[in-house]
Amino acid sequence: MSLSELRKSLSFTQEDIANILEVGQASISRTEKRKDQLVSTIREYVGAMGGELKLVVDFPDRPSIKLADIEIVDKHKGELIKKSKQKRSKSKPPTCV
Repeated sequence: MSLSELRKSLSFTQEDIANILEVGQASISRTEKRKDQLVSTIREYVGAMGGELKLVVDFPDRPSIKLADIEIVDKHKGELIKKSKQKRSKSKPPTCV
């Protein structure tokens, strides 16, 4: 599903998302058309609709792995706005989904 299809399925307009993210509607239109997206951009977009982005890695013949500890930087301010507080020892295996 594309970002625009996701938005429409939840009955949001581009203007709704733009207002929530405090950007112009044209910015949302460009975001939806991009083929290569930053994770932080998708996370903000999904968050504007009340969702949470989760990243899962799948390998053949292995359990799925949920990625954690990905830092999110406010692209407008260049500041760290969220970092996972979970600390994992080096000997502990990754979280599987």
